[in-house]
Amino acid sequence: MYDQPNTLRSSCIRFICDNIQHVCRLQSSGPRAKDDTEEPLDRELVNRLNSIELKKERQPDQVLNDAGPDAATGDPFRNEIGHSLTTNTQYTFNDQDVHLPHNISEQLLKRLSDIRKLNDSTIKIFQPQNTTLGRLVIRNATGLTQDALGILKNHKILDIEIVHQPTININELVECLGEWTLKHVRTLNVEGMSFTPNKDFELLTKLRTLRSLNVSDTEFNNEGLEVIARELNCLEHIDISLTKVTDISPLRKCKEKIKVLAMFGVEVSDSEQTGSILLELTRLVYLDVSSLLFSKPMHLAIVNILTTKDAHPRLTSLDISNICVPEDVIRFYLESHSKIEFLGLVGNDDTKYSNDFLNDLQDSYPDLVVAALGNGKQIINILKRYRNRYEYLLSAMNAIYMHTQYGSGWDDIEEVVRMIIKSIHANALHKEMDYPQHEKEYALGIAAIGCIYNLLEGDNCLRVHPTCRREVVECVLQLLTKAITVGMFDNRYYNLVFVRLLKQVLLNNEMPFYEKNCGYIRTLINHIKLKINNRIFNEELKCLTRIFWNVTDEAAVNCKIIVRENGMEVLMNLLQVLLGFTPSVLHQIHSSIINAALGTLNNIAEVKELRKKFMNDNFIKLVTNLLDSDQALTSYSSAGILANLISDGDELWRTKETMQECCSAKLMTTVLNWKERRGGLVKYESFWPLFQLLKCYDTPAAQLWAAWAIAHVCGYYASRYCPLLVKEGGKEILKQTLQNSTLEVKKLVLNIQHHLNNSVL
Repeated sequence: MYDQPNTLRSSCIRFICDNIQHVCRLQSSGPRAKDDTEEPLDRELVNRLNSIELKKERQPDQVLNDAGPDAATGDPFRNEIGHSLTTNTQYTFNDQDVHLPHNISEQLLKRLSDIRKLNDSTIKIFQPQNTTLGRLVIRNATGLTQDALGILKNHKILDIEIVHQPTININELVECLGEWTLKHVRTLNVEGMSFTPNKDFELLTKLRTLRSLNVSDTEFNNEGLEVIARELNCLEHIDISLTKVTDISPLRKCKEKIKVLAMFGVEVSDSEQTGSILLELTRLVYLDVSSLLFSKPMHLAIVNILTTKDAHPRLTSLDISNICVPEDVIRFYLESHSKIEFLGLVGNDDTKYSNDFLNDLQDSYPDLVVAALGNGKQIINILKRYRNRYEYLLSAMNAIYMHTQYGSGWDDIEEVVRMIIKSIHANALHKEMDYPQHEKEYALGIAAIGCIYNLLEGDNCLRVHPTCRREVVECVLQLLTKAITVGMFDNRYYNLVFVRLLKQVLLNNEMPFYEKNCGYIRTLINHIKLKINNRIFNEELKCLTRIFWNVTDEAAVNCKIIVRENGMEVLMNLLQVLLGFTPSVLHQIHSSIINAALGTLNNIAEVKELRKKFMNDNFIKLVTNLLDSDQALTSYSSAGILANLISDGDELWRTKETMQECCSAKLMTTVLNWKERRGGLVKYESFWPLFQLLKCYDTPAAQLWAAWAIAHVCGYYASRYCPLLVKEGGKEILKQTLQNSTLEVKKLVLNIQHHLNNSVL
């Protein structure tokens, strides 16, 4: 198992973007005042850059301010430097003499965009005296305005890709380009953007040298197509997918030049005429006529094209998804077109092809890339090819789910997981979206998480590289936070999937990575606080508390993050509010929330340096009273918290000796009155926390609870826990406990040893 490391250049660019506040200075857009106290760049920072120590050292209180969402708004998709600054402020390099070559400048711009740090302030670092931009890629900027993009006038740009930017329209973008760029630009991709309200397509005629134009998912229409076909004589590549175009006859004016035509989802008014025009485009090497829904007239037109002898002899890529072309027609076409390298055959329940046909196609043409709902390889091709097509991706996710649930599995699980993550980012995370307008994108994201959960279930999780597992964690947290923010997270099944998936991939030796996601923890805590204030105790709150319970299990780093973010106080407040209700008002979901909150606090109590945070009289009384709960798990978790606190002895209870004695006595009495249960209360990944309590020979109450816990799990699930106990050195610890414990503890230890002797190890 290996993963290709980042290049030195990529690592340096990542470092600069992650530490933009340190590498650059923030100043007013007005005349710069000289500041003699300001040093060009911190010497320690320079040394780390020179030695390629790319992980910036932070103090504990600084970590929380550098990553994740803004603390006030709880929005993890708006970087703090992106939403708090006005257009009157800008970033500039500390060293005004620095100049980055075009490849570095372009990668830096793209990276800032990808991590949502590109905005009106940060784009100002791309001054022409410091950077050179020949290619412009902006996909995830935050609130860019025309004024800020005016910086492009001084760059000589050949290729432009600015997609899904709601704060600027296409006409404003063109006005931001310099004279050199207008005379030399080769490609323009403005997918998902808008033209001005009056749809002034004539402005595109300024781009006389344009060879490739992508206006997909815009208001582009027949008038616009007429304009570019008449005026842009160099145009070879056109993407009009999901536009308002209904008549492609203007393409006849440039039929000798067009090599690439994509018209996915275009609803033409005359299918027969469209088919005739497509046949005239003899120089095509790429043709996409795929559809959102099956159309009988278009189906007939495409069948006519595919059965026409010598049609499109240069074609290497053909997408006829959802067209439902007869299988024999496809075979005939492939036999007469040996240059075909890609074939799109995605279909829905009514238009998909048989597995026998798709498998036979792959066997007959092994070098042909087929995107279809057939075998695993063909499904992966859907994820690779259609990253922005919700309907196709959802069909692929459903197919993956069925394969993982009932099929034989996948050869390369990691590849599938990585492609699913990219699909989530492209649809559910990459742009500012609101519910219910973008309900389907979120639904796709949640369905994708279900697929990842199935793919990584059990030992499969260990078959993927740790970096891939980290990507899963980050993606899950982002999607969870955003889904909750827009009020879409209400599906009980996926609540459970989110919890289990996070638990599944967060292995102990990778917990430090979670520091980078403390911003998402902050957001989730804020949502819990909001639920408490509004007295809303639902499945969403249950999911949030269960996530904290799972990700703090034997994970000191996560426990510390939650404590630093005041999550512990929030959980204590949650308990006080819920326990203030009369028993008749409490429902099953309330009990589940209480148990998850107690479980999280129990995990935090296992971290020795955090136990002092619990020494609050009201909380200790609350937990002590919960020992008498008729809910077994509530009593058990409360006892666990007290056992960990008591195990610290007089050092922790220096001013509370009387309370310490009362808690110890109550804990002893409670545990001794517990009856042996057939079903399991909890699950353990390791006995280490319990072993630490067994070694507390001066606090028999803590010993007793730990011994009962071990005896309980070894009794109801001996085949799992007895081997684990032996593996972790439990036999020797049990022997030592027998020599240093009370009679009650010894009885439980002997019971554990009895389970070990009867277990087949």
